Amino acid sequence: MQDIDVCGSDTWICTDGGVKYSPDFFATPGTDCNTGIYASDFHGFGQGWNEDIMAGGRWHNGDIVAAAAYSEGNTLHVGGVEYATGHVLLSNPRKVYFSDAGTSVVPDRLDGKVTTTYGEQFAGKKPHETLMTSNELSFDPRYALRLMMSSNEQDDRDKVYVSEDEGRSFRLFCDLEGEDVADYEFARSNPDYVYVAGKYNIYYSYDNGASWDWFENRPFDDESNGSVGIDIAVDPRDEHKIWYTNGTLPGRVAYTMDKGETWHYPLTDRLKSLRFNWIILTGNEKNGVYLGTQEQARVFYKDDTMADWIEYSDGLPSGARMARLKPFYKEGLLRAATSQGIWEAPLRDRLFRPVAQPMALNIGNGDISATPGMEVVFDSYSIVNQNGAKWQWSFSPQPQRVTGADTRSPRVVFGNKGSYDVTLTVTTPQGTDSRTIRGMIRIDVETGLPEPVAMPDVSVEAEAAAGRLVLTVDAKGLDETKTLTLHNAKGMLLHKEVIGRGIQKKTLSLPNYAKGIYIYELRTPNRKYFGKFAIE
Repeated sequence: MQDIDVCGSDTWICTDGGVKYSPDFFATPGTDCNTGIYASDFHGFGQGWNEDIMAGGRWHNGDIVAAAAYSEGNTLHVGGVEYATGHVLLSNPRKVYFSDAGTSVVPDRLDGKVTTTYGEQFAGKKPHETLMTSNELSFDPRYALRLMMSSNEQDDRDKVYVSEDEGRSFRLFCDLEGEDVADYEFARSNPDYVYVAGKYNIYYSYDNGASWDWFENRPFDDESNGSVGIDIAVDPRDEHKIWYTNGTLPGRVAYTMDKGETWHYPLTDRLKSLRFNWIILTGNEKNGVYLGTQEQARVFYKDDTMADWIEYSDGLPSGARMARLKPFYKEGLLRAATSQGIWEAPLRDRLFRPVAQPMALNIGNGDISATPGMEVVFDSYSIVNQNGAKWQWSFSPQPQRVTGADTRSPRVVFGNKGSYDVTLTVTTPQGTDSRTIRGMIRIDVETGLPEPVAMPDVSVEAEAAAGRLVLTVDAKGLDETKTLTLHNAKGMLLHKEVIGRGIQKKTLSLPNYAKGIYIYELRTPNRKYFGKFAIE
């Protein structure tokens, strides 16, 4: 109970869950008066990448999960109370972790079953979580099970640990030797570049944590040093460009492109009186940047097309305290978890050229020598508005089996000894971006499995000409006898053609075909190929 008010026999009690009223001093149970109470005081906040899931730790009211599938305003309570926690893991879009409530897989419906486990993940170490700091789970952009964090144990505050099994075990990654850790981040454009901000200095590794050094120059040489209220962000397209904020004092925003030898100060005079805690580098073609304050929450935006920062705080309660500021690129949204609920606004540029990033969901590093026949599940960890997005994956050398190379999440069995490059190409109406991770998967032992046979490259091109439908069948590498069948969108067979052995390319001219969708199948005794095309 937080407060009580009595007027005669009328009694109101204010609790963590709302307001309760009794006309008879609670001789009877009374009634709940919660209509119109819409906000929660968030101290921690995380969200998903490819699915709209939000996880937040709230002051007094416990941990909740919100999801687009639950409808607006509905949340799922999963336990806990008063921690600055809430993380959405990447291996499963509906797997969430709270340091005070364990790991849960939440259902796709609000009335579904929550599966919670304790003691399997983060049992040996829990992340250091506070309202004022940026310490979170930082994921390797290549491997969903690989993450780094600082520990909540008092004698570990100067260390960063890494896990390659999603928090089941940890090893020391970076030791600041007495200097408390403030923030840390993998570089997207080259994940072997890792940055750690301490209370005083910024440390870096360019060899995936094998060795560490530090920036010789600090961005500010004043009393703001010694604070853990620091946020750093690495440019998604440039592993050398690092932004820095420190909310201890006003105006402490800077960036460097040369390991701190030169610092640049982007704030104009009107913003130098504000204390900034949060940075988002969008990676878009305009180099857009969002800055967020903590107290009296405000958001500002600037990109290369602007001479000055603009305020981007419409609808954000001016008296709110901001706990986290995060983008949800899939739908082009910006969100802030605050002391007055979750604020949401469209990104300044909702439509932008993508930044491709392939990720393996079920491994913590690239060496699968011990299980060469396992099925590796991939997914896009790209910065992309997924409206109209198309995906294309390729692997070199050829794996044993690839399923769904033109989907967002293919499944691959590599099978044979070798170092495999993984390439993801993402295409949207705003442009195309391709990213190759060299040696992303490694098998260092002979497996005894047969070498994969290169898959034939099959395509069917169609065009309408003078009332006829002209099909060009190209079956490069497919020598055996083939049967082509053509159906309309309702499944009616329209044409069947046998293409003899040794013929890899053939043009067919078919009469009397109308506008619409057509589906083709090219079949051999051992393989089937399907596709569709539209005639307009």
